[in-house]
Parts: sequence; structure tokens; C-alpha cells
Amino acid sequence: MQERNNGLLALVGSWLGLGGAERAEAEEVEPLGVTWMLLPPYDIPGMAVVSGLLVENQGAEDEQDVYISLTFSGERFITHMEVLSDDPYDLSGGTPRDSHLTLLLPRLRAGKKVVIYVAGHSPQTPEVTVAVQYKPSTT
Repeated sequence: MQERNNGLLALVGSWLGLGGAERAEAEEVEPLGVTWMLLPPYDIPGMAVVSGLLVENQGAEDEQDVYISLTFSGERFITHMEVLSDDPYDLSGGTPRDSHLTLLLPRLRAGKKVVIYVAGHSPQTPEVTVAVQYKPSTT
């Protein structure tokens, strides 16, 4: 039983930063860069279902030409949309009755984020594309 308790204490110690080797190793992990997460839908009864997408640059460096695309399938479409961004962006689509929107950020600074809120009549799970150093096709 003592061995099991020592193992548990070592695990808790590493979570608290008390395990020297494990902590040093964790500090050398590369930053994540640009990450994204779908926000859960929130139903406002009789009005709309609101959901969203959070895109964040968790890296140590600025990222260039960040492309974000949301596409809704079937008969689902956007009724309202709001973008909150720490950096300037260009928006295409996203108007009422659209089923697609695209954002292009020339630069997403390190530690900064963009949140896209979308409302519709029913829960919507879009197809999401997030790309860094995006170059549009010339064909």
C-alpha cells in the first residue's frame, strides 16, 4: 500500500510542479500555435439557437494569413452573426440566410483570439476549416 501512496504523491506532486524532471520537460513543449474549438449551442426559447467558434493563437509567434471557414449543411442557415476579434479581418458571407462564412485575418498575434457567434433556428454544427499561411487557389 505504501508503494501505491508514493506513486499517487509523485503524480500529485508533478501536477503541483514539485516533480523536477517532469516540470522541466513540460516547459520545453512547443506552443500549440493556432487552435480552435466549437462553443456549445445555447437555446434562447422562441428566438434562436446561438453557437460559436473560438480561434486562438496559443503560440509564441504571430501567425500570418489565418483562414477561417464555417459551412452549414442542409437547410440550416445563419440568421444572425457577430465576430469579436483582437485583430483586423476580412469577412465574406455570414449575412442572414447564408449557409457559409469566411474570415481572413492577415495576422493573428500571439495570445490573441477571434470568436464567431452564429445564430439560427435550430442547433447547427458547421464544417470548420482553419488554416494558417493560407494562399487562395489561382485556378
